[in-house]
Amino acid sequence: SSDVCSSDLLGTYVSSLFLVLSTQEFGAGKTAVLTSTGPLFALPLAIFWLGEKVGKLTIIGTILSLVGLWISII
Repeated sequence: SSDVCSSDLLGTYVSSLFLVLSTQEFGAGKTAVLTSTGPLFALPLAIFWLGEKVGKLTIIGTILSLVGLWISII
């Protein structure tokens, strides 16, 4: 319906706008690190709020994300 379409468009364009504004304000390096932390926040929310099961691939992906963030910060 039109509600779904408008929320999809709004979410897409508002998030893109905030990404561009944060890149202007903080620089590309800091913005890249912050945007790559999204999965780290999404995983606990999915487990506790949505009741998702955590599999081996999810744990491996989370560890790889943490290692990648750690390497990019160094």
